[in-house]
Amino acid sequence: MTHDGSPGRKIALVTGANKGIGYEIAAQLAGFGMTIVLTARDAGRREEAANRLRATGAEVYPVELDVTKPVTITAAAAYVDAELGRLDVLVNNAGISGDIARQAPSAADMDVVREVFETNYFGVVMVTKAMIPLLRRSPEPRIVNVTSGLGSLTHMSDPDSYMVNLPPSAAYAPAKGALNSVTIQFAKELRKEN
Repeated sequence: MTHDGSPGRKIALVTGANKGIGYEIAAQLAGFGMTIVLTARDAGRREEAANRLRATGAEVYPVELDVTKPVTITAAAAYVDAELGRLDVLVNNAGISGDIARQAPSAADMDVVREVFETNYFGVVMVTKAMIPLLRRSPEPRIVNVTSGLGSLTHMSDPDSYMVNLPPSAAYAPAKGALNSVTIQFAKELRKEN
């Protein structure tokens, strides 16, 4: 592997990679021969997930990253810079659903709404901004934002879609809709840089 930004083993950073979809994404990318920067908030779960991946022969760097805490985002970017020199793939996977029972728009608990937006929207923007300088050193940079069909205004308003019957939400669905929108905006801005 090269640490000077030249082509070599690809490096992928996955947020919220200690379990579920994030862990599976990390495992599949490792299966393609990528070096994995496995990020998560909880140190114990992060190390356990990293050890499971290492047992498969993967090269894994477990790194603390809480997408709602800018200091951990800055530290993670500095770590990747110092240890690996670049980033080829950023997977913004970390997300929360929040307390669904407290998301009905007319009675929404604004603390729940803010918590969901902090993780599912603001966290993605902050992590992406911090990692763009590292991605610019890659010959083929990629940013992948994990979203949900619940963020689709088309699906949510289609009377023939099963989603129209889901409980109304002032937090999760709007946060994923905002994520979909900002994904397009990042693509517009970065398209000229491949």
